[in-house]
Amino acid sequence: MTGFAVQRCIGNTIEVLGIYESKEEMLAAKEHFVKQYANQPGVINGISGNLDENGLHRVGEMYRIY
Repeated sequence: MTGFAVQRCIGNTIEVLGIYESKEEMLAAKEHFVKQYANQPGVINGISGNLDENGLHRVGEMYRIY
């Protein structure tokens, strides 16, 4: 099943900020987090694909980054 999540990446560390049911919810939340973390290090991105229960992509699985 395709899942959607917002992640914050700092170097090799990935922090899942939220898991969502739809692409629209994920993109709206991504914009919120971009503003929230504007003056802090890291990259905020959205991800969709076959995610695990923690919102991380599984090794060897295809996924999309927004």
